[in-house]
This record gives sequence, C-alpha cells and structure tokens, in this order.
Amino acid sequence: MAAWFDDSPIVQEVREHCEGGWNIALEFVKFAIVINVSGKITNGFAAYVSDRQLEPITSMGGIWLIAIGLLSFAAVFYCALWERMRPRDLGLRFSPPWRVLRDLVLGYGVGIACIGGSFLLALALGGIQTQVNVHNVVWWTIPWMCAVYLFQAFGEEVMYRGAFMMSAVRKNPAWLALLVTSVWFSYFPHHFNGGYNAIAFVNLFLLALVCGMSVFLSGRIWMAGAIHAAWNLFQGNIFGVAVSGNLADPTATLLVSTTQGGTWLSGGEMGLEASVASTIVLAAVAALFFAFYWRRRDS
Repeated sequence: MAAWFDDSPIVQEVREHCEGGWNIALEFVKFAIVINVSGKITNGFAAYVSDRQLEPITSMGGIWLIAIGLLSFAAVFYCALWERMRPRDLGLRFSPPWRVLRDLVLGYGVGIACIGGSFLLALALGGIQTQVNVHNVVWWTIPWMCAVYLFQAFGEEVMYRGAFMMSAVRKNPAWLALLVTSVWFSYFPHHFNGGYNAIAFVNLFLLALVCGMSVFLSGRIWMAGAIHAAWNLFQGNIFGVAVSGNLADPTATLLVSTTQGGTWLSGGEMGLEASVASTIVLAAVAALFFAFYWRRRDS
C-alpha cells in the first residue's frame, strides 16, 4: 500500500522539483489555516456584493459559489509565495490544449455518471419522486449556473486536490495525502450543512477519492474539476435535488424532486449526497478508478 500512486508522473515531478514539505500532521494544520483564512477573505467578498445588491451578479445568483471559486487564486498565490510550487505542480497544466479538453469532457462524463446513477437508483428504490419543471425554468439560468459551478468546483479542486494534496505528497506517501485531503474535504466544508450525517461523510469522501485519483492518473486538475462541477450542476439544476443541503431554485432546474421514505435512501435534507444510492454508485466508480490505475501500473 505504501507505494500506491507514488509512481504517478505528477507525484514524481513534484518531488523532484519542489523542495520543502512537512509530515502529514503539519501539512494538515498548515492548510487548515490557509483554507480558513482564504475562506474568510472570499466570503467577505461575497457578503460585500450581496449586502450592496451589486448588479448583475446578485440578480443572476451564485455569488457565494463564485466566492468559493476564488479559492483557486488564493491557492496558487499561497503556493507560489510560500511553498515555491509552480501552477503546474498543482495540476494546472495547459499544454497540450487537446488534453485539457479531453480531461474536461471525461470528467463531466464521470460526474454525470456518478450523480445520474445515484439519482436513478434512488428513484427506482422509491427514495425520491420527481416531476418535470421546464415550464417554470428561466432558461438563461442553466448555462449561467453551469459556468458558476465549474468556477466553484475548480476553486475547491485547486485548493484541496491541487495545493493541499500535492504539497503533502512532497514528504508523505501519495495514498496518505489522498486519504487525509479526502477526509478534510468530506467533513470540514460540509458538516454544518443541513442533513449532514455519517452517510454524507462517506459519500463525499468517496467523491473526493475519485477526484484525487483523477489527478494522479491524468497529471492534471481538469478532470477533477469537471467531475465536481457535473456532480453539483446535475443535482441542483437538472434533477432538482438539494446540493449539500441547499435547496434547488425552482426557476433554474429542469426537474423538481422531493424526498420520501427513509432518510438513508432519499438523503433527506442533505440531498442525494446523504443517500446510500450514492454510496453504492460512488464506491463502484472509485473501485473502477483504482482498478484502472492498478492495470496501468502492471502493464
């Protein structure tokens, strides 16, 4: 187990070209400070815009998600200034362009498969019921929220799977950096959300594992960001379920879904992220990612 993902090209390059790094406990403390300070700054920006009703951002919605997206800039700035890490060390690699596009398309496909499979399984088992809502949709909100969720997702991915995870792999086994950053992502940004429970912790941990493995496998952050973006977008603006406890806007979703039956199946207030349907699907996808890595490693 100690060598899992250590042979990833991006891990080897970071270890070769980036000095510094601490043991995993100190990395955890360090990034706890970085993420919290960055979050306060970006949330302050969102509060400023929201309180003053600045147009057009406030009227279009998504200002708090945009604030999360700004974490990517904080992560790049911090790592360049303090960690002496280049953007490419965080997975921000832009060449060749066709690989960026490929990773975005593959990532969206994986994200849609994850949340789509979870939705269909919960629907089939009676955990949710849904109805078509297209007659109430303000159509420009769909592409707008697609862009907003993509920006928000990349903010979190650059911070967690880029800065935090890749900083940690300099002095720690890659698998340990993956596990620690996945636990952090699953618990600390989400545990105050309505309906958060043990199932939600497991599901968000599995989603983080998939995103982290995609960085090790592709050597880039783009697939992870697209997986994350598709997961959020299809919950809130296609299927009409709560996104991490935040209810979908009925004017910006193609379907409206309501929960029924046991919370363990429907996800309750938290949404599908707290449903065992998501546990089953995400565990299967994580296993497929690991099997692909293992096969490539042995080839």
